[in-house]
Amino acid sequence: VVGNERGIALMIVLAAVTLLTSLATEFAYNTNVNYHLALNEKERLQASFLAESAINLMTLELKLEKEMRAKMQSSPVAGAVQADLTGPLCQQFPLSTGLIRGVFLGQISVDQAMGGEEEGGEGEETSEPAAFVGGMQKDVAKEFLDFEGDFEGTCADESAKFNLNMFFGKNPIQKVMSGYNSYDQAKQMLTNILQRPEYKKLFPKESNEKIEEIVQNIADWIDKGDRVNEFGATTTGNESSSYPAGLTDYSIKNGKFLTMDELFLVAGVNDDWFRPIRDNFTVYGGDKVNVCLASDEMVAALIVQYANSNQKVPNINPADKTKMANLVSVVQNGCFGVKPDVNQIAAALDSALGVTGSTTTSSSGTTSSTPSTGSSSTTSTTSSSSSGFANLITTESRYYSLKGSGFVGNTEVKISSILDTKESLPKRWRKVYWRVE
Repeated sequence: VVGNERGIALMIVLAAVTLLTSLATEFAYNTNVNYHLALNEKERLQASFLAESAINLMTLELKLEKEMRAKMQSSPVAGAVQADLTGPLCQQFPLSTGLIRGVFLGQISVDQAMGGEEEGGEGEETSEPAAFVGGMQKDVAKEFLDFEGDFEGTCADESAKFNLNMFFGKNPIQKVMSGYNSYDQAKQMLTNILQRPEYKKLFPKESNEKIEEIVQNIADWIDKGDRVNEFGATTTGNESSSYPAGLTDYSIKNGKFLTMDELFLVAGVNDDWFRPIRDNFTVYGGDKVNVCLASDEMVAALIVQYANSNQKVPNINPADKTKMANLVSVVQNGCFGVKPDVNQIAAALDSALGVTGSTTTSSSGTTSSTPSTGSSSTTSTTSSSSSGFANLITTESRYYSLKGSGFVGNTEVKISSILDTKESLPKRWRKVYWRVE
């Protein structure tokens, strides 16, 4: 009997030990899970702040750049500056903690920071921090930059892209004396972009008619009317005819795109062809493209658009790479200086194309044509496609796309923002788009 009692006591002790072990294990597990949840949330918050810091620093770069440009433009020697100053500072000098630490702590030179040749061996420091540190002592800079995590920031000028929302403010059925109205010109321009030889592989099984149908669907989705608009200010039916039942759960907007992702609601738009060339398009800005910042493909499409709409210009073959490269260079060469002039750029292109007269755009928006001989000038009273190249381009910038990324541990937070810099005071600049990923 005594032996049996001892056996029961042993079983009770073992059960108690097992229970306590299970409880301790569960407690340790829950504590570990809660700790990592808290750690992940802490890292996410830190990464978010770092990404926002990258956005703020690039905004500061834009502020300094605009102040610098304003001073340079008012300088008496502004006309003598022949450097290419068109690109935004935040695009030419993207920010990252690695770059900032390297420059401020003297680990890399200014030339290296700006993309120059490497100096010194791996891990070797330069003699002193960069000159623009402003006298900050190296140890003070090291203490200031001694925080956990990293960030990266990039920016892009939205004026260098084709604004899809330009269809919203145009009248599809406007009658003109000759050529296409402004609505059809915008469709023709978008068609020229998609039909670029560089993008032919994106539409391997599609004909030009299919591309024109996609362009028509995009324009009809945005414009204010509910009719299908053909070239020549004619209508053929209801816009909903392009969307069979079940194709989309959304009705045609007849309004501006709020984001680029809305474009995928339009019939014919898909990842296969749009994603690779998405950076050429925007939903912010006006009707003109900043030709000094645009891609070569965009500049070439603008030239083809102008040539096709001007009877004085001989036909241009977009597939003629040598010819197009020369014309693109002519346009881009006019972008040097503090403030490039669109009329001078247009005149240089006309000269390269052999056009006998040049077309300029005044500050009031009227178009005047100056013959090659004589001093008389005439004012255009029609809205036709024979307007000058200057009417398609601009050298002004307003909207900027800012992207910041913060990294802490294994956590990454991305912030995308669109900044409207219309106001002269930076504190009045509006964030028209903000997205955290």
